[in-house]
Amino acid sequence: MTALWWVPAGHRPSVAEAEERLVHLRAHGPSSHVFTLKETYSAVN
Repeated sequence: MTALWWVPAGHRPSVAEAEERLVHLRAHGPSSHVFTLKETYSAVN
């Protein structure tokens, strides 16, 4: 499963952050916090 999320310019997500997002996606499904290519969400400024 692929987990996608918006990050601020210049931010390099850590492996721990990616793992947290993937766990969240599996538990709660796609949202603005983390999503897949099936559903996308706009970046929040």
